Amino acid sequence: MTISAAVIIAGIIMLSLNAYVLLAGADYGGGVWDFFAAGPRHPGVVDSDELAQRRQALPWVRIDRNYRFETDEGSASLTDLFQGRTQLLVYHFMFGPDYTATSV
Repeated sequence: MTISAAVIIAGIIMLSLNAYVLLAGADYGGGVWDFFAAGPRHPGVVDSDELAQRRQALPWVRIDRNYRFETDEGSASLTDLFQGRTQLLVYHFMFGPDYTATSV
């Protein structure tokens, strides 16, 4: 039984493609090295790039009402809170009526 040169070349090409998919991280294969470097994904863990993309995809909404906020420096408008910036990040905490905070 002799193996032709064409079969040997085809075998080498197939092995090379499989090695590329597994080890190099081709688009259609995650890549073993990428997996080992990043580790397995845990449920509930959000990639920061994905989170940024989802945040940037949110619609911009025009605010026409004149909202007033009480700050440490006194009363401020929504525009005052932006302080010349184009985006404002707001952390909103809601505590129950029984909650007592030593510091916030």
